[in-house]
Amino acid sequence: IKQLDDSAIEVLTVPELKKYLRLYGQYVTGRKADLIERHVHSIEYHDVSESCSHCIVRCLVIPSIPTSNQKKNPDHRVWVIMSNVTGNVHSADCNC
Repeated sequence: IKQLDDSAIEVLTVPELKKYLRLYGQYVTGRKADLIERHVHSIEYHDVSESCSHCIVRCLVIPSIPTSNQKKNPDHRVWVIMSNVTGNVHSADCNC
């Protein structure tokens, strides 16, 4: 699994951004705001194999209701299995 840094996120195509936005249930508008502002961070991508048309994406998402105590409200861990071809999500989960 490779980590995507800020420079990689900034050059993503619109279809790639839509995959990430779908990852955490946002309406797909193509906006980069949530990624650039680091609401979604520590993004990891794994293409299962060259012959497989699916991938696994993991990330951390800052909770929508912030608290001053990070231990009481840590970032949510999100994962998704999706099609590399269509961007359709086949399975996903969050610890929220």
